[in-house]
Amino acid sequence: METSGSLPMSSAEITSTIEVLLALAEIDASMARRMPVTTISPTSVGCASAG
Repeated sequence: METSGSLPMSSAEITSTIEVLLALAEIDASMARRMPVTTISPTSVGCASAG
């Protein structure tokens, strides 16, 4: 019989899972910052003509 105010046995697992998810989210965010973004800009008429 559980006493009043006692945490369920799975609370340690929940805490561990949350910590892992937070760590993975941090890794994901840092990887996104390092990935280069390639954009294509339109060339102007002045740059297109060799002159």
